[in-house]
Amino acid sequence: MQIKKLLTPYNYSTGTADRIKYIVIHYVGALGGAEANCKYYASQYIGASAHYYVGFDGEVWQSVEEKDIAWHCGAKTYIHPECRNANSLGIEMCVRNSSGNLADTSRDWYFEDATVRAAIELTKELMAKYNIPADRVIRHHDVTGKICPNPYVYNQTQHTWDAFKAALVSAPVKKSGWKQEDEGWRFYNGDTGECVRNNWHHDLEKDLWYWFDGAGIMITNKWYKYKGGWYFLNADGVMLKGTLIAESGKVYCLDSEGKMATEPVTLMPDQDGALWYNSMCEPHQKNLAPNRTMLKCGNSGSVVLPDNTKAGVSFTLTTLSIDAKDFRNPCIKFEFTSDITSTANALTLNFQIFKICKGQVHPIPVGPVWTFSRLKAINASDTFSFFACDCDICDDECCTYSVVTTVVRIASEPHDPSVPVIPIRAITSINNASLSAIIIDNTNDCKNR
Repeated sequence: MQIKKLLTPYNYSTGTADRIKYIVIHYVGALGGAEANCKYYASQYIGASAHYYVGFDGEVWQSVEEKDIAWHCGAKTYIHPECRNANSLGIEMCVRNSSGNLADTSRDWYFEDATVRAAIELTKELMAKYNIPADRVIRHHDVTGKICPNPYVYNQTQHTWDAFKAALVSAPVKKSGWKQEDEGWRFYNGDTGECVRNNWHHDLEKDLWYWFDGAGIMITNKWYKYKGGWYFLNADGVMLKGTLIAESGKVYCLDSEGKMATEPVTLMPDQDGALWYNSMCEPHQKNLAPNRTMLKCGNSGSVVLPDNTKAGVSFTLTTLSIDAKDFRNPCIKFEFTSDITSTANALTLNFQIFKICKGQVHPIPVGPVWTFSRLKAINASDTFSFFACDCDICDDECCTYSVVTTVVRIASEPHDPSVPVIPIRAITSINNASLSAIIIDNTNDCKNR
């Protein structure tokens, strides 16, 4: 449902979402609307507050963050054994009065239909979100004995407390799967409709693990201690396994189960000079399918470079899209070939492969920069080719690779003006530029990427 926010900077205490066990229903005890009440509590220190105000037309305004503690049911004495500000959410319902008798004992207070409908919807959403059963949705009256909410204490209008409670236990729509809520992510089990709390969720299809806090929010970019071991959850919430992490000048080893190594480990350099250790290979040595190989060829491209092209100008020559979802720990070897023809030009060109994968905005270079040079301005045609490898790609990624050439220098040969010559237009062209790739299962190189 749509909720508008006007948070009070004064009337609350800091808290955490795992504190929430009850929902307490109130009436505002005055004739103001939801927005007006939010503005009042946001204006200064009042010494009282609620999390939500439900207006006459069903509009909902939030005054205090759910994780924080609102001051809505505090008292010197209590009749409820457990419910307090510290473990509850407070919902205030705006109220009408038919006679002008605004005493708390007046029997002339009543709720609008839209107010009741919205309060029920809001309450049910909060019940589902925090796993609160209907018997823990109570009145302020049930906590301290106060006549609040008045219409639900006297129950003399068309809207009664029994009807409100009955509406809460109607069959809810169960949530399932990933849901982005409260500036974070929750995972709901489809069979129960409840989110994972203070526990792991294992994505069986991708073999990924996630941890959720007491409010059901996925933990990201954080170390977490579980049963005596330390685990690291990355920016996507995934528990890292079989890899090294550099943090604050220190390097940590995570074993094949994701647990931080505290015993001595042996690190070895790979062919690129990067350090890894043997336990990284453990998850990849079980139930491996035979190596797969695929050849992918792109379309040929060409470009003409005028002799006045300035240094630093770049051109895309050819592209190739590769979907690695059917490969395990893939590694790709690229071959680029082209014909470079020039007429009365000396030139230097740089070539490099770039890739953009799903979720990325900026291209990433692949392999080194390759340089083609023709030092004298002559008419010539040469074949130019190079190889490059990309083993830094996830199993389920789809990436587009592009070959880009950047002009370092293009110049015509100077001549003696006193010697008559036939003018020749200096032209450089790159033709038949093509990129091909061989994709393999790189099961022998077990670095976690």
